[in-house]
Amino acid sequence: MNDRKVTLNLLLCLVLLQTVISEDNGEDTVSQAHRNILEMVFKEVDKLTDDGIITIDDAINALNVPSSITADGSMTDVEYLTNLLHQFEKEGIIDGQLTLEEYINSQASLSANIPENGLFYRLVRQKWGLN
Repeated sequence: MNDRKVTLNLLLCLVLLQTVISEDNGEDTVSQAHRNILEMVFKEVDKLTDDGIITIDDAINALNVPSSITADGSMTDVEYLTNLLHQFEKEGIIDGQLTLEEYINSQASLSANIPENGLFYRLVRQKWGLN
């Protein structure tokens, strides 16, 4: 299996994992260590405008869309990245502008279920497609 297929498979697994985890209606909180990780990754994606809001332009600038996703022509890079942003916005207003708080809130269940900081860091970066 090539690296891109592995990346795609990991991304899909993470999306499914987050979907299952987020069905839990418990009160999940984000530890300070995980909040720091989320803030660092958020800033890495927001580096184009550095305005505290991730937009499609930030995502296009910072992320590499796996070619296996767009190779068959069923989805463009912009469509894929828009869908990715909407996954994080599901608890807030879906407007294509992801705020830090929306992002942190969307990751609370994942944070609660992955207490180990190193693993959480790798999973968060992997979800964004960051190396």
